[in-house]
Amino acid sequence: MADIFGMLIFSRGGAFFPGFTLSAFVSGFLYGIILYQKKITIKRCFFAVLTVVISTSLVLNTIWLVIITNKAAFVILSARIVKDLIMLPIQTFVIYYLWRAIEATVKSTLIFNKTF
Repeated sequence: MADIFGMLIFSRGGAFFPGFTLSAFVSGFLYGIILYQKKITIKRCFFAVLTVVISTSLVLNTIWLVIITNKAAFVILSARIVKDLIMLPIQTFVIYYLWRAIEATVKSTLIFNKTF
């Protein structure tokens, strides 16, 4: 919804392409399926990021870029593979450590609120 409303409100002459909105939805959906109400581990975070990278970045977004730019998929895909291989461990650790920090903060807040 933020993608659609953002385009409607802050459009600066750019074109709206719904494929990227679908990719954003699929990414959030996959993260939700894999991580929601489960113990967050490095393995689970890695699997979630890997699933999202393969399904959205390498498949869906490459298709959308081929449609938009009329360039060969191999040209687009080769650069995306390099980028995703670099970002895979970074995204995994960021999600894992942010989750742990947020979880610790929420637990301490709940414990603090129960004492009053």
